[in-house]
Amino acid sequence: MMYSPNLEANMADSRFPTAIADRVAEVSLAVGKVNALSIDAALALADHIEGLGRSPDLAVVILRNEGDSFCAGADVKEISADPSRIGESNRAWLRLARACHQCELPVIAAVDGHCIGGGIVLAASCDMLILSDRSSFSLPQIRTGGWGAGTYLMRLLGPLKIRAAMFTARTLTAAEIAAGGQIEAVLPREALREAARSLARDIGQYSAEAIRAGKAALNGIELLDLEESYRFEHAFTTELFTSPQATARRRQQLPKS
Repeated sequence: MMYSPNLEANMADSRFPTAIADRVAEVSLAVGKVNALSIDAALALADHIEGLGRSPDLAVVILRNEGDSFCAGADVKEISADPSRIGESNRAWLRLARACHQCELPVIAAVDGHCIGGGIVLAASCDMLILSDRSSFSLPQIRTGGWGAGTYLMRLLGPLKIRAAMFTARTLTAAEIAAGGQIEAVLPREALREAARSLARDIGQYSAEAIRAGKAALNGIELLDLEESYRFEHAFTTELFTSPQATARRRQQLPKS
């Protein structure tokens, strides 16, 4: 297969090892211990997913993780070191969410382990989710005086359920997330990867034209404008992140380096 120079470069990025077989691209998150994404990493992953979506040789993208965390969201240490970058971080995450949701191909998230903050944005911006039974989801920002990502948790659960989760910073189990009716399956960890590949193969047997048109059609009929909703939330995220109270709480909770 021949790929564009940009796609070739992204596939060589050790943070996102990518394997391609049977018209399926499998992208693994391997960014440190918990897959917390710096601004650069979020933008690089967005570029990579967009590039895969444009490839005429592919039909489906799988997004999975190495280790015990699917994604811990933004690199809080990076933006805590320079709070003026919160806007830049917000824009990077909006771009990443758009890359998954607007990818020309269906994106399957195979979530194993912790899915925290922006990790929920990443997972829920995909088209289908399969979870390991040890997966957990949380939006703990209120603990440090912050807020955000409710738009994407609302894709998985009802609006009243997510209010309780966000106001208490409670961690939700895979079974609780699946009760929202939006999850393809909850499986033992060892069965997760093959289940995602099997679903991708089932989709990939059909014509690329139909798959791409179907993705565009389904995005077009969604009732919630994800980007506008997420931008609305970002105003509160920025306001709270830059407040003196939130800054003090983060300093108390962040591990000393």
